[in-house]
Amino acid sequence: MFKLTRDPGHGGKDSGTVNGRTKLTEKAVVLHVSNKLGQILDTCQGVVHNSTRSTDVFIPLGERCNIANRYGASFFASIHVDDASEVGKRFTTYIHPNAPKRTRDLSQKLHNEMWNNFYSKFGVFTNGEVREADYAVLRGTSMDACLFENGFMNNMEHVKLLSQFNEGGFLDQLAAAYARAFAKVFGFTVSGSANNNQGVGITVNKFSKVVTYEFGTALVPEMLGVMDALGYESRIISYGDKQGLVRFETAYRQGNELDRATAWLDAKGLKYFYTKE
Repeated sequence: MFKLTRDPGHGGKDSGTVNGRTKLTEKAVVLHVSNKLGQILDTCQGVVHNSTRSTDVFIPLGERCNIANRYGASFFASIHVDDASEVGKRFTTYIHPNAPKRTRDLSQKLHNEMWNNFYSKFGVFTNGEVREADYAVLRGTSMDACLFENGFMNNMEHVKLLSQFNEGGFLDQLAAAYARAFAKVFGFTVSGSANNNQGVGITVNKFSKVVTYEFGTALVPEMLGVMDALGYESRIISYGDKQGLVRFETAYRQGNELDRATAWLDAKGLKYFYTKE
């Protein structure tokens, strides 16, 4: 049985990084992601989990390590948002400099899953290779451990995403992406809530030559990947409403991209609803 300890950084008197313009705090962002990830993992098979905090409280770094060590976790994942003197643009994963090869390999696989299947679709760059840092939570834990920096609080494009606390918004999508990444790397079964295969709505407006797609949040990376592979520029126009839907547009080109997109949906066994305007 895979045992994961989630570690949303900071909390309580420690806000972590703060965006000067919006006052968005790192502690609030990572707590939301961690709690949502926990909710998804509750419905999965082959995994149990705990968290160093589930509310806005301050937990000392040493105690965070103790929580994971007492639990006997298989893996410790510390969730953060980065900051920099210059505007940062990257998703970064850290391991301890003295971490064994196993930790490096597992962390690199998680990093690759998160970037290839999620962050790359939102224009967030990556350093590629996991990096090393002597962080206390990586030094004091006795299991494989890594620390994720989910974008930058001083990058307003990132802040627009990190501010989406609504149901089905970016933070919920991020949590679902983490669930899928851990499931892929550690071999447990992801629930339907993280693999949302609900129907896809397709609207074609021949006057404006725009095709609008509406689909479940979990399909965002793969659906956009289909359009990227076809060479079509697309843009998300809504990151989710109360039904957890996402809408994006792409240019209409004599139906070719529509035919190939619907062929992809057919191959996936997904329902879709097609209308013309």
